[in-house]
Amino acid sequence: MEPEQSILQRIRHKELELSVEIEKVRRDGDQRIELAKKEATELIRKYGEEAENQVTAYEKKELENIETSVDSLKRNGEEEAKIVRDKGVKNLPRAVDLIVRTIAPG
Repeated sequence: MEPEQSILQRIRHKELELSVEIEKVRRDGDQRIELAKKEATELIRKYGEEAENQVTAYEKKELENIETSVDSLKRNGEEEAKIVRDKGVKNLPRAVDLIVRTIAPG
């Protein structure tokens, strides 16, 4: 029976060694998972900030483009208004004459 006990003891000893190693691997895996979570969180934060900065820059650029377009439209509108006003002033004597002849012929 002695050899059997020796074999059983060796099996138990091996089981204990494997159990310790399994626990070590499990702790190592848990540490790696925690590290990966921290890194992922940091990447999400970092790229979130970058995306926010890009959106802000895009919005600023688009607002500048809109302001430029509005200014251009204002200038064009003012120029067109001046042209129409000048034509109106130029044609005013003829219009008055036509109205007077239409209302008071003769």
